[in-house]
Parts: sequence; C-alpha cells; structure tokens
Amino acid sequence: MCFVHRFAWTRCLSWGCLTGLMLFSAVTVSAQAPATTPESDATQSSVQRTLDGFVQAFNNHDVNAMLSFWKPTAIHQQITAGETLQGKQAISDAYTALFKQDSKAVLQVTLNSIRAITNNVIDAKCSTEIRHSDQSVSYSKFAAILVRDGDGWLFDQVRESDVPVQQQLPQSALQAFDWFVGTWTDSNDTVQVTNRVEWDRGGSFLIRHWQSLAATGQLQSGMQLIGWDGEQGVYRSWVFESDGTFGEGVWQQTAEQTWQCHLVIKRPDGRRGSFTQVVEQRSSHELSFRTVNVQVDGQALPSSGPEQLLRQAD
Repeated sequence: MCFVHRFAWTRCLSWGCLTGLMLFSAVTVSAQAPATTPESDATQSSVQRTLDGFVQAFNNHDVNAMLSFWKPTAIHQQITAGETLQGKQAISDAYTALFKQDSKAVLQVTLNSIRAITNNVIDAKCSTEIRHSDQSVSYSKFAAILVRDGDGWLFDQVRESDVPVQQQLPQSALQAFDWFVGTWTDSNDTVQVTNRVEWDRGGSFLIRHWQSLAATGQLQSGMQLIGWDGEQGVYRSWVFESDGTFGEGVWQQTAEQTWQCHLVIKRPDGRRGSFTQVVEQRSSHELSFRTVNVQVDGQALPSSGPEQLLRQAD
C-alpha cells in the first residue's frame, strides 16, 4: 500500500490519487485496435499536455493550480482504500494534507491508452509513480473519464488503485513458464515448425526462437522474449520477426493449462496490427499453439493453427 493510514490515501492521491491505471494496459489495447489517425493523434497530444500540466502543478505543490484540472463535481475513487472524494473541496483537502505530510513528493505519470467515448469525452488509462520525502516510491494505476474544456481536458471521474511493489525476483516469477522450456516441433506435408524455448544467461528472461519452413522453400523465423514486470505484476512479451515486424504484449493465464498473449505490432511498412497467441499445455511433452484475432489496420486476417507441438529430447 502506498499510504500510511487515512492520510496515506491522500499520499496516494499525490498522484496515486489521480493517477493510476495502467496495469496492463499493456496490453491494454483491444483486439481490434484501429490504426491511428491525425484526429486521434491530436487528441492524445492534448491529453498528454493536460497530464503534463497537472504533473507540473503537483510537483510545485500548487493545490490551486492542480484543482484547475478538475470539474467542480468531480469524483475520485481510491479502490484499494475503499474511499471516495466528491467535489473540488474534498480533493483540495486531500492534496493539502498530502503536501503537509510529504513536503518533497514528486509525481511522474505515464499515459498508456485513450479511448474516445464521444468527441468531447474520453477514457484515459495511466500509471503513476510518486517519490516521497523518505525516498520510498509508491505506484498506482487509474482510469479517468475526462471532458473537453477548450483546448484541454478536465478530470470528471477517476478510479485509482495501488500497484504493490513485487518482492519476487524475475527468476522465481517466471517459474510459471518452466514447462515451456525445451524444443517443440510439428511437421506435415506443407510445413515444418520448430520452437526452441530457453532461459537467457542470467535467468531473468525466457527466449523463444521459432521458424516455419514451407514445402515451397519459404522460410519465416523470429524471436520472442518473456519477462516479469515487477511494477505492474504482469508477464510481458516482446516479439521480433524476420520480416521486420515487432511488437509487445502481456501474458494471461486463462485456464489451468492455457495461456494467452495479446500482442500489438508494427509492421515494417508502418502499418499497425494485433493478434493473440494461445498456448495450451496438453501434457509434459505436448502443447497446442495457435494465433487468433489477427488484424492489420483494422482489417481481419485468417487465424493460424492449432499446431500440435511435440517436445523433442535434448
């Protein structure tokens, strides 16, 4: 928890209070995420300017300037503490108490995603970090409804929660994927598929090298990394394909023996897309691997698999 007693909520408000929802937003992009447009880029830029202005006011400990970013009837919910602030006065009191208790608090906010509800209302998801006078650091994530105000935005509703600092090391966290380590193959009359999954030298990442050789002689290959994000408490993944495509995603365990990773990618020609990997452990020596919800620039493409992969003896 980022606060100490009730005041701590104020402390979290530091921006924990008005900040916070990232989580995995990482993945916090929908499976049918459309390509960006000049309008969406302009909206994101204006939201970023609003956040930058709020952060500057916070780091100056200027409560009046901070309140200028809130609607008079704004509501802030601190989910972890089970508390709700209603209206500018309550929010002002919380920030005033925070700065009285923590005279050197410094806020940093990361905008993870935005979604237009209407032309004048958006849903923004962010993650925050506050460095306190005692050198401790607290993290939070939040989802905010913002309404347009001239060239900027005002906070209308905010739902914020703490992100606990994870104590486990990457090596121990990644033991959840230990069954994935090994060499896995599948072949038929049209294609030969090989996946080799191994630990990196330091034991902090899993590395998956794959290649697909078609009967026509066409070869595709790539690399995927899996690592533990201790701040957000999620398994992150990065992919790099031989044609220049790269992307990032987050893994989720959806059943006892099944994991999914939704990845957002950028192709070498600049187009954007996304897809979801589904891996099911059938036994200690067999797994199923398929790719679904494939799209590029909003256009749906065929899924692939499932490939029935068998573990090969080392």
